[in-house]
Amino acid sequence: MMGSVLLYRPVGLKELELIAAANFVAFPPRLPEQPIFYPVLNFAYAEQIARDWNTKTNAFAGFVARFEIDPVYAATFEVHTVGNRTHQELWVPADELAEFNRHILGQIEVVAAYYGEQFVGEMDPATNLPVFAVPGNSPRTSPKMTPNNLEGRAVAVPSDDPDMQQAFLETRRTMDQFIQHLRAPTLTEEYFAVKVRFSETVQSEYLWMSGVSYDGVMFAGKLEGESDLLPLNYQPDNKYRAPLDAIYDWMIVDNGKLIGGYTIRVARRKMTPENRERFDEQLWFTVE
Repeated sequence: MMGSVLLYRPVGLKELELIAAANFVAFPPRLPEQPIFYPVLNFAYAEQIARDWNTKTNAFAGFVARFEIDPVYAATFEVHTVGNRTHQELWVPADELAEFNRHILGQIEVVAAYYGEQFVGEMDPATNLPVFAVPGNSPRTSPKMTPNNLEGRAVAVPSDDPDMQQAFLETRRTMDQFIQHLRAPTLTEEYFAVKVRFSETVQSEYLWMSGVSYDGVMFAGKLEGESDLLPLNYQPDNKYRAPLDAIYDWMIVDNGKLIGGYTIRVARRKMTPENRERFDEQLWFTVE
């Protein structure tokens, strides 16, 4: 298309489902603690993430989405180089994603697909895409978030954000309450998770960990996401273990209502009304 900027985005299976549910004209709202949307400037960078990372985590599938955007609007975002010269991307604030979507020209195309050995799903043999992602198929209903949907590439959260600092203090104050419920859950408490902090000298990232247990010293469970700060020997199929001082938040879903989830509440409050409404529609629990 003339007069447009060509962009790419590596996506996992669940994000692709949400794109398909939007008839391939919009990207879904960001999850909590994902304040930035990252489209990239070249296929090679997108392919590297989709092929080498997404196929080894979560649903064991990665895809490269290609789309075009209004060049005047695209120019309002600075190009960031992260790593080598190939790794170029735009940083779009989460609360501007709805506006970003309105500047997409035409449809989002899936131009490459990669699958890990453990991938399970219904494929279209002619396109090598999941059936729901084949153009012309009936659009799927936008899937609700399930426990395993608390995922997505981790994004650094400013440690000096006063609201997040207060959320962390509230987490510390109520941690004994969470442990008590974890050890003796009621019949209506259907989901337990903790948020784990991974730190380097100048950066911290946070991932939710579900299916958790606690032995008095360490929490153990399944990490629901990806981070460059994970130990090199970590395998997604294995349980991850984290000490109490690495826990940044906790959450329980009790009879369909969120208990705890202090950082989720902060991130949700910071959303625009439009994004908050779209975000709430995808949750399998309510936030009061």
